[in-house]
Amino acid sequence: MKRKRDIRGQALAIVAISMVALFAAGAIAVDLGMAFAARAEAQRAADSAALAGASAFVDYEYTDPEAVDTANARALTYALQNDVMKDPIESSQVTVWVLPDEQKVRVRIDATGLPTWFARALNIFSMDVAAIAAAVASEGGSADKCVLPFAMPDLWDDFDDDLPFPGDNIPNSDEWWEFDDPGDRYEPYQGPCDAGWPDCQNGTGLGSNLRDSDDITGDVGRRIWIKSAPQGQQGGGSGDSDGWGAGGADVMIGPGNFLLWQMPDPEDGCTPKPGAQWVRQNILDCNSCPIEVGTDYEAIPDYETQPGNVASIKDELEQLIAMDPSATWDPVNKKVLSPDYTANWEDSPRVRIVPLWSPADFSLQGQDQLKFNNLAKIFIEGGGTNPPDFAIYARFMGMVDEGGGGAETGSLIKYLRLVE
Repeated sequence: MKRKRDIRGQALAIVAISMVALFAAGAIAVDLGMAFAARAEAQRAADSAALAGASAFVDYEYTDPEAVDTANARALTYALQNDVMKDPIESSQVTVWVLPDEQKVRVRIDATGLPTWFARALNIFSMDVAAIAAAVASEGGSADKCVLPFAMPDLWDDFDDDLPFPGDNIPNSDEWWEFDDPGDRYEPYQGPCDAGWPDCQNGTGLGSNLRDSDDITGDVGRRIWIKSAPQGQQGGGSGDSDGWGAGGADVMIGPGNFLLWQMPDPEDGCTPKPGAQWVRQNILDCNSCPIEVGTDYEAIPDYETQPGNVASIKDELEQLIAMDPSATWDPVNKKVLSPDYTANWEDSPRVRIVPLWSPADFSLQGQDQLKFNNLAKIFIEGGGTNPPDFAIYARFMGMVDEGGGGAETGSLIKYLRLVE
């Protein structure tokens, strides 16, 4: 009997020890997962702060004394707009290094004293995480290095005279737009009309004179509502009330709707790379691979679409806007007003490029392929509401290389990219 009692006692001791070990393992697993999540939040904050800081070298020459102060201020300001595990980042947790000769800004975020949960049973009451990132303002000779990872269908000539607003060739309130009416016509933008060319016909797409034949600047300044639109979805809108609206009608496909696409990876021979993380990275970090466009569809490549919608990239678009938060659109002079980019307003990080594709070719079902016929400059004007109804407003600013796509030198010769 004594031996049996000894065995029972040993078993109880083993079970007790095992329970402690299992509880400790569970505590480590839960809190380790929280630590990884916290570090990811700190990394996003560091990435965004570094990009914001490096944007100073887009506005200033690296030899300008104001460049260092501006880079420091922007990096710190943006870092403090983030939080880690719902704890706001404090200035004491941010370290910024500005390297003007390299046009580089490095940011370190040290999130300390983050609370634990189960690990408290092991007398571990807090944890520290750290993240570091660096961004540079690089010289580039091509505007296609600032192409965004979403593409938009171009505008077309809507033939349906029964619509509430016939003849203006843009979606309006209470108007559904579909490229399926007999007589609908699409031709990509062919280049600007000269003032002395009254009979100019330069297509139906964005930038053409179809909507205002007296204005040789075409659609410059037209407001676009960038919003996803699965087939059959309804409930879009038309932009603002003064006639600028050019997107949001969500029946089938409409101008202003967009599709995410797989951008090429410069680290892998510029081959397409799938994944939501890659899409988000290319919103903040300009891609260095060339993007081919044209109307000879046999000569230009296909680009794969990427599942997702505008709500899935909400954070990155808001971070892009925060890089130049004071920028506004001037509808009179048709340009961006930005106190941070007074020397050249097109250098604002909110001025980006999107590929355009023909609405006449729309037959997409899930993941499919796109061919781009033009590259359009847009100003990311702002956002509205929250997921799943989140939308981004943008202003059309003209075509890259007068609608031909490809390289462009001049105002967009610097781009921001993460290097660490």
